[in-house]
Amino acid sequence: MSLTHGGLPSLLPANVLAELKQTAEKLCAPGKGFLASDESAGPWLRAGHAEAAKIPDVIENRAAYRALCFSSPGLSEHISGVILHWETLMQDDADGKAMVDIIKGNGMIPGIKVDKGYNKKGMWGTPVGPLGHPEVATVGLDDLQQRCQQAYQKGARFAKWRNVLQLDPAKGMPTELAIADTVHTLARYASICQSERLVPIVEPEIVPNGKHDIYYCAQMTEKVLAAQFKALADHHIYLEGAVLKPNMVKNGLEGPKASAETIATLTCQTLLRTVPPSMPGIFFLSGETALNEDNEEEATINLSTMNSLFAGKLPWHLSFSYGKALQKTCIVTWLGKTENKEAAQKALKARANANSDAVFGKYKPGSCASVGTDGNVMQLFVDDEPRLGQRLVKDVTAAAQAAINAKGSFSLCLASPVIAALKDLSPEAVDWSKTSVFFTGENLGANKSYADAQDAFCRKCGVQNIYYPILRPLFSTGSGLPPFAVKEAAAAYEALLRNHPSIDNSGKMPSFDLLLLGAGEDGHCGSLHPESDQVKAEGTVISICLSAQESKNQIAVSMDVMCAAKCLGTRFHAERGVRLFMLHRKAIVLARGAKQKDTVRRALSGVHGLYDCPVGLVKAQSTSWLVDKAAFDNFDRTSTLHGGLPSLLPCDRLAELRETATKLCAPGKGFLAADESAGPWLRAGHAEAAKIPDLIDNRAAYRALCFSTPGLSEHISGVILHWETLMQEDADGKAMVDIIRGNGMIPGIKVDKGYNKKGMWGTPVGPLGHPEVATVGLDDLQQRCAQAYKDINEGARFAKWRNVLQLDPEKGLPTALAIKDTVHTLARYASICQSEGLVPIVEPEEIVPNGDHDIYYCAEVTEKVLAAQFRALAAHHVYLEGAVLKPNMVKNGLGGPKASAETIATLTCQTLLRTVPPSMPGIFFLSGETALNEDNEEEATINLSTMNSLFAGKLPWHLSFSYGKALQKTCIVTWLGKTENKDAAQKALKARANANSDAVFGKYKPGSCASVGTDGNVMQAAGPY
Repeated sequence: MSLTHGGLPSLLPANVLAELKQTAEKLCAPGKGFLASDESAGPWLRAGHAEAAKIPDVIENRAAYRALCFSSPGLSEHISGVILHWETLMQDDADGKAMVDIIKGNGMIPGIKVDKGYNKKGMWGTPVGPLGHPEVATVGLDDLQQRCQQAYQKGARFAKWRNVLQLDPAKGMPTELAIADTVHTLARYASICQSERLVPIVEPEIVPNGKHDIYYCAQMTEKVLAAQFKALADHHIYLEGAVLKPNMVKNGLEGPKASAETIATLTCQTLLRTVPPSMPGIFFLSGETALNEDNEEEATINLSTMNSLFAGKLPWHLSFSYGKALQKTCIVTWLGKTENKEAAQKALKARANANSDAVFGKYKPGSCASVGTDGNVMQLFVDDEPRLGQRLVKDVTAAAQAAINAKGSFSLCLASPVIAALKDLSPEAVDWSKTSVFFTGENLGANKSYADAQDAFCRKCGVQNIYYPILRPLFSTGSGLPPFAVKEAAAAYEALLRNHPSIDNSGKMPSFDLLLLGAGEDGHCGSLHPESDQVKAEGTVISICLSAQESKNQIAVSMDVMCAAKCLGTRFHAERGVRLFMLHRKAIVLARGAKQKDTVRRALSGVHGLYDCPVGLVKAQSTSWLVDKAAFDNFDRTSTLHGGLPSLLPCDRLAELRETATKLCAPGKGFLAADESAGPWLRAGHAEAAKIPDLIDNRAAYRALCFSTPGLSEHISGVILHWETLMQEDADGKAMVDIIRGNGMIPGIKVDKGYNKKGMWGTPVGPLGHPEVATVGLDDLQQRCAQAYKDINEGARFAKWRNVLQLDPEKGLPTALAIKDTVHTLARYASICQSEGLVPIVEPEEIVPNGDHDIYYCAEVTEKVLAAQFRALAAHHVYLEGAVLKPNMVKNGLGGPKASAETIATLTCQTLLRTVPPSMPGIFFLSGETALNEDNEEEATINLSTMNSLFAGKLPWHLSFSYGKALQKTCIVTWLGKTENKDAAQKALKARANANSDAVFGKYKPGSCASVGTDGNVMQAAGPY
């Protein structure tokens, strides 16, 4: 049997699987994406453009437009596949040429939309969502098999099916029912497609309608995708022959606007936590955007930002499957007129090229003409101090010139920290006499910002219109002003802003042409301080603040005014072929110096509370951050955004978990599993070793011997301890944890309490001689984790919990009950560990090797269990970046047909690639039992090395070892309880640890490390330890 497909040839012929994989790989060609051309009506009706909507929706126009698109010269340089409606699949152009032939002739692959939509009456009893109807179920499964056959015969090689989910936190949407229906339907559709040789696009779409923020979308997208991949595993979907089409993680259309950087980070983190690496490609739908946003430009920018920020960190092809976001300018250029065909094709080619650049993370915003409103988003510029000043001067000059050209004046609002940076404005660059300068955060009566602005640039550039809050002359400039005087000055300044001719007052708030802010160390901006009443205020124009340092009253513009700031930009007018001036929101934030690092990190990542970082709340549509390298030093946005989890755990706790997990996954290193409740010699499976008395003094002596082995930390990152050892000292009174830490390793703790062999009522007896079992220890786990972390000097920093599953194909073992209990218990344990600062080792199988099963049954069950485990971890909000996995290797049963190291390596890695999200930083195998005629140490090392050799460069995780007997057996037999053998035993342990370190790099040479081999092997008892 071929190993290429991990045991799946029993479900589909190998040639079908090979064809599916080949098609998927072609669809995922570098730089290419999908043209979604599957609307049932003319796409101009969904383009969101008044003129385009007037094109008659008749079949001739639809055919003409489709042919125009599919025949665009050079389109296949950027488009790999075209998704068609059934009408188009069967359609010819005006010259009688089949659309599928036009597509294939232009170097692209035809695909077909096969769902039949949904009924808005929805599912009985579900709430009405933002779309105005209840939750819905997509239909079309009844005759899907036959339609897939017909589509394949007509030339389609992939298919699309869309399910729709709505978000509403207040109503608990999406409901569990809607998610269950969605993921099951999509998995069923995918299995039918694959059986008919069509690569399925799996599209669980969360629509953006609603008022939710981006974090709720992230939370729900992670939940849905975790459920989706569990369902795909249950339906035996061949992931290597499928692709995913998810929504981007975005705010609701009426929710607080998120930046492209936040969208990119949360989207990629969500995917890294849920999508197995075997899925070859992810093709985003663009989704709807607000009326004042440019769908084409935003979709391109978002995709490019993802591929730029996460370059080299994603195991899939991350691309686009856009409809309107590829075609809007094309449609508006065409407008149903034959003479516009060539221009429309050029517009389509240009936007396709822009998205191709985005796949490589290299799209430059604004470089592709668009008919839509400029979708400007947050931009970040990091540079040395002199160049930041040059950038600021350039931006201010450009904004002033654009405003003066468009309306004859320029309104500029300044916070004091940025004034000095404007000293290099050129008097000749702009007619600065048409500029009006305003201030935010000015101390009443002091007029310092006014004086600083005069010195920096106003006097030099001839700026005469400078406005600041004014007190009556009779009041002092110091503290202690009467409240009425402060309110009077604030009201006068508000009236000025409301009526000044240079300020746009067409909206609810006065809108400056440009707002320049500094960022405070505590996150304040423009004198709006964290958690203050002023930053929480809504609907106000002016805020009255108190300077904490000087105890003086300050007048500041409100957050609503800051977010309403405007700047002149341009947009493309397709019909005239020119660029026109238009207004869009603009703010620039300047952050300099190492003390700003925390503010920059919190504001740009979005990891802050509602009001504790005011500068992070400045959400003008175009917000530029100018940050010097000291303020940006060591800023890793992917490590500060945790996908909504800060509401569950503090950011510093998440950062600590991630840091510990990273250290545990150090290159070439693994775990020493020293967590047996009795002397490890009793489980070594060696006759002479078993004679060593199992006394606490012997256990302490042996543990100290192991932990103090010179140079062991070159190969071992963490040591898993039993509770006795965590509390134990050696003969000299030194704590075991101190010995471990002193030798450069991290202590860990086994926290489960084993299981009762009486098992779970009603489950079959398995190869271990007892029913299926449930591991216990949750009752007091919170307290024990807290104690392990805090009370033992510097204590444990990671934990282990082992659940056991038995295999027996004839009895259907493991049962669904045993799997459910296992994954739920491990997820609950993991969440408790993380809440107490311990990185959890998730050990869902031990799927014990006892039994007569073959390796393929083990592969099938392991995939099933791991898919269930990662859905459970997502449901329990476990932070994957701060956890590690300890699975069994995929192996034959001890009494089954013997598999080679190559087969074990291939099936194990393929199973992991189909189930384990890339966010999980490390996988540490248990060695498992071996037959009496096999060398446990050598086999475990060879298997691990074979994996890392065969799959070098193909695995997104650290693939390593967590061995007990397979690290210690030769060490134990060398020691045999005798003090004089200590040095030799340590050398044996160091040698085997070094061998496994070589195996992590895929470079172990079999037989190069001395081993006691099979001499003295005896059968040992299986079960709890």
